[in-house]
Amino acid sequence: MVVGHSSLPPVAGRWIFSFHMPFFFFISALFTNWNKDTSRQFILRKSKILLIPFIIYSVINLILLPFSQGMSFTEYASGILREGWGGIALWFVPVFFLSLLVCKLTPGRFVFNAGLLLLVAGSLLSEFNVILPWALSSVPFGAAIMLLTRYFREGIRGFFSRQTITGWLVVMVAGLAVSLFISHYFRLDMACNDISPTIPIIAGIIGGISVCVSVANLVCHWGLPKALLTHIGRNTYEIMALSQVSILTAALFIPHMPILRYLIMIIVLVAAVYLRKFIEGKYSRVEAI
Repeated sequence: MVVGHSSLPPVAGRWIFSFHMPFFFFISALFTNWNKDTSRQFILRKSKILLIPFIIYSVINLILLPFSQGMSFTEYASGILREGWGGIALWFVPVFFLSLLVCKLTPGRFVFNAGLLLLVAGSLLSEFNVILPWALSSVPFGAAIMLLTRYFREGIRGFFSRQTITGWLVVMVAGLAVSLFISHYFRLDMACNDISPTIPIIAGIIGGISVCVSVANLVCHWGLPKALLTHIGRNTYEIMALSQVSILTAALFIPHMPILRYLIMIIVLVAAVYLRKFIEGKYSRVEAI
């Protein structure tokens, strides 16, 4: 996500955009234990994990972003309250939260049909360019990804477990070829529910996710500790919420030093992670977003 919002060559940027936000919905649905909690417990737990940090990080962004963009606080804040976060990555949290609730509250026997119906609904909203405040027009598509992943979860996990090194290499190359081809002709942007035409867009999503999963398995096989990837994944919230505002604010003071800006961003993110854990009163693992 961070790299996708950097100054990359267009080919690389379009490729990352072709799958990076749907990947969050897919991986969450794949590893969530949908039967663990009651609906009430699930809603309360996800509210604590997602909505409380969302409010805190939204306040931080509201303070710094107007300053970094030369706008008055009142003007900027009123626009956010009316329309939502727009292209700032925080738009993702309410959409993700609502998609989780839809997926949890859908009875098991209706998961597949509900997923298809929401996929059609999201496609129609995109086709007719219906943009709702706070990116709510993206909820049907996000929920559809989760529901369909939930329905096919055992098959997907079984496929992953059967792969050898050769198999992962094949999956990676095939996924890269498909996603590069799709991203060349079509652009996905979930922030504004730009998901048309839906069928090739989905093919690009599957291809891009295949590359990421393959690379993760290959690098772990070749010696990268799994704990490192797990640690990064468990601190996704800080990366998503603070990376853009850190870069934009640093650019005011060091506009011609991109490497230093990214170093500052990393320091800010690491500090935010440990500050959050200190405030929570523990240094144990925190559930990934």
